[in-house]
Amino acid sequence: MKIILTIVFIGLTFLTDVKADWLKLTSYPATNARDIVEKNGVLYAGAQGSGVYLSYNNGANWVQRNNGLTTNRATTVHAIAYLTPGLFIATTDGIFMSTDEGLNWTAKNNGLQIGPGAVYYFAYSLFEDEGALYAGTFNAIYKSSNNGDTWVPIIPVATHMDICAFHKYDNFIMAGTSAGNRPPIMSSTNNGSSWSNMSINGGFPTSAFCIYSEPGKIFVGTAIGAWLSTNGGVNWIRRDNGLGADPYVFSFAKVNTTLFAATNNWVYKSTNSGLNWKLDSMNGQTFQDVNKLLVYGNRLYAGSTTGLYYRNIDELITGIENPTGEIIRDYTLSQNYPNPFNPVTKIEYRIPSQSNVLLKVYDFTGKEVQTLVNEIKSAGNYSLDFNASSLSSGVYFYKLETESFSSVKKMTVIK
Repeated sequence: MKIILTIVFIGLTFLTDVKADWLKLTSYPATNARDIVEKNGVLYAGAQGSGVYLSYNNGANWVQRNNGLTTNRATTVHAIAYLTPGLFIATTDGIFMSTDEGLNWTAKNNGLQIGPGAVYYFAYSLFEDEGALYAGTFNAIYKSSNNGDTWVPIIPVATHMDICAFHKYDNFIMAGTSAGNRPPIMSSTNNGSSWSNMSINGGFPTSAFCIYSEPGKIFVGTAIGAWLSTNGGVNWIRRDNGLGADPYVFSFAKVNTTLFAATNNWVYKSTNSGLNWKLDSMNGQTFQDVNKLLVYGNRLYAGSTTGLYYRNIDELITGIENPTGEIIRDYTLSQNYPNPFNPVTKIEYRIPSQSNVLLKVYDFTGKEVQTLVNEIKSAGNYSLDFNASSLSSGVYFYKLETESFSSVKKMTVIK
């Protein structure tokens, strides 16, 4: 009897300890992450004071790439952008470009001006549109038509323009300023030849840190929360319910129907276009800014003032696995629902012990069309939404594989 009781106790303890949470990438060498981007499966992270880092294995290992960044100002990275000519970084010492994944950096500051009121370039943002490059700095918006070899200011040079964000929506470019003493957003419909202020916050000055859009919606993250426009920026609605007191929004990311916001108090999520927000807190969390969010694979990465973190997307969307604490004895792959569907369906599975889980979608010929899960999972119930908007109508198969289990189900996309 004692042996049986001991076994049950151990099993229940194991299940109780299973909890989804943010994980810190302890292999990331820097103490902060100002920006993070992905290109061709490579993660690029920029830090304040220690430059650029690359990871070829989803953040498990990192290498520093600072050759050519010879000053502390050059290794103070504000933004990273992979543009057509190569990899660019915006730093306190100006703009640098690399054509060999950061092995070597070359300054691209010809035409950039210092000041008035500053002693360095202070480049904050980078953007590309219709063959031209744009750079936001302390004093202006600059444009280059020759891959960054020369820059020309396209707005009057002035103190504290602090252009920190660019975005294109429909036929116009938007630029955000973090200065705090100017209208937060400007827009141009003629490739930057002229700019006009948008009426966000009634035209009153505030800081705008990021811009995100989807069809019919523009979101702007500011020093007074999130703002939404549904008519191309003509009118704006404040959307900060639940963001807490004095919310600064630095970055947005979208996964299916869930919108995430990086703030000065960690990461929030909304399933109703920002009408309500909920804090996706971290155990032992301390007050800190999250500078950038990146969705890549099955992870949401967060670059913060204390390093790099991530959470698995299926955990973020569906919440805590196995909330009932039931003992799971068998592997199960359930039939998706609804089925047939257009374009989103839910797939659920359960695993009785920690396993290397692979969940893939195949077309009728057996060709792989998408990998939904490819990582080690703890014991529990899992649920995820599969979006088939990029697929044509027809019959598809989804297959769950672990070290000791395999199961296939059929689903039908109807459009």
